[in-house]
Amino acid sequence: MEELTTEEIARRAGVTKRTVQRWIASGQLAAEPLRGNRYAVNEIDLVELTRPDHATKTFQPRAGQPSYEELYDKYIHLQFEVEDLDERVRYLETRLDQMLSRPIRSTTTTTRRKKRDSRKQLPWGYTPWRAFAKTHGIPERAVLKGMKEGHLYVERGNWKYGGYSVKEAFDEYECQLFYNYFHLQPRFEPCDECPHKGY
Repeated sequence: MEELTTEEIARRAGVTKRTVQRWIASGQLAAEPLRGNRYAVNEIDLVELTRPDHATKTFQPRAGQPSYEELYDKYIHLQFEVEDLDERVRYLETRLDQMLSRPIRSTTTTTRRKKRDSRKQLPWGYTPWRAFAKTHGIPERAVLKGMKEGHLYVERGNWKYGGYSVKEAFDEYECQLFYNYFHLQPRFEPCDECPHKGY
């Protein structure tokens, strides 16, 4: 059991405070009242209420409005579009920095030494986490949220992989954590190596 306010429950569930109050009043969310505006809540009950299949039972669209599944599909589609746009912005910022950092060429010719690439190859068993998430149909923002909450971890370094720089990657154990955390999600797409077994 966890001690939370209605605001904290609403933030975790992604709903309004009023919705949480209705859940508690109707008995959909078993919550034992404590001192001050706090409740003892079972985290599993809270997760069950926020699952998409529960939302489809409780959400009834009006005539002419899109269904929950249509809205959810549109949301996932927009998440991927936002990720692609973020990637493009990062690429353009990098290109702009490169162009601004180039020295102005003088009329005299000088021979330049090729800069030695100090990056190492991505270690065996490591996978760039963004590509891993995309392969499994999970939005980048959902993975970042899992990292922020301490459910997922990444290895950091400066590697090269297929001609690209990789700063963050999953090792085999972290791939297993990712699988355990996301494989029950409705949009999860298993790959040939699922379920991932860590060491």
